[in-house]
Amino acid sequence: MRLTDFDYELPVERIAQVPIEPRDAARLLVDRGRSEPGHLHVHDLPSLLGDGDYSSYQNYQATLPQRNVVGQLQQSLSYTPNPLSESQ
Repeated sequence: MRLTDFDYELPVERIAQVPIEPRDAARLLVDRGRSEPGHLHVHDLPSLLGDGDYSSYQNYQATLPQRNVVGQLQQSLSYTPNPLSESQ
């Protein structure tokens, strides 16, 4: 498999410029292996996942804003393997 196998034309007018409202109305293409792909919406996601999977997804979504803040904070802080010297 080559990276060029994934090249395709995407007309500029087909690229969303603003998020759809409500957000869960966004389209979702579902790969079903050898069957035809499914054309669903994000609000259909719970029906594709098991109960435990969906609650894990909800928890992950709820923690994303905090993860972004932590990631930004980590990037802005310098890393020192031994922050305290013996004289401190």
